[in-house]
Parts: sequence; structure tokens; C-alpha cells
Amino acid sequence: MKVIILILIVYALALSVALARKGPHRKAVKPIAREWGNQLSILIIGATGGTGRQLVKQALELGHYVTALARKPAELTIEHPKLRVIKDDVLDYESVESAMRGQNAVSFGLASRAAPLPISC
Repeated sequence: MKVIILILIVYALALSVALARKGPHRKAVKPIAREWGNQLSILIIGATGGTGRQLVKQALELGHYVTALARKPAELTIEHPKLRVIKDDVLDYESVESAMRGQNAVSFGLASRAAPLPISC
């Protein structure tokens, strides 16, 4: 029994040393290739809310062109050369359809400001 435990301890130490030398490595990941390049035109609806602002910031940091649709564009304080802010209402079908033209992607940052209803079981 003692011999088996000694063999397991030696094996564990040898394995630990081998793994410590080699260490884990991660394969390099190439960005997704797209026909139009790696820059997208993204429409973000609800860009003045908390989620919408984060979507705008992250898209701009990734180098994308962003069109922000907002009811109150003055509330969006982000300024960037690739950012276009338009004042429209999400409930107006024609304005949303117009804003979507020429976009590669659409993201919704809409949320309700009302308090959630209590859930009863």
C-alpha cells in the first residue's frame, strides 16, 4: 500500500513539474472574415438607456459605424466620428424602417422603466 501511495505522489509531482514548464496556451483566433470587411454598420435602438449606451460604446471600440436611434438624442453624450445619432420614435414603423436601410446589424437596447410586477405562485 505504501508503495502505491509513493508511486502516486511521485507521479503527481512529475506531472505538476511538466505542466508548470509547458503551461497552458491558447490558439490565436482570427477575426471573422466578412465580405464587407470587419467594420459593420450597426443600428442601435434605445441608445440613450444604460444598455444602449454600453452597446454604442462597445460597437465603437470595435471600430464599427454606429447609428443610434433615440427619442431624446441630447441624452446621448458620446461623441465619435463613426457615430450618427438620429431622433426618431421606435413606435413609428416608417422611421425605424428608414433607419435600418444600409445597416448590417440591428441591436435593441430597449427596456421598460416601470417597476416589474410582483410574481405570485
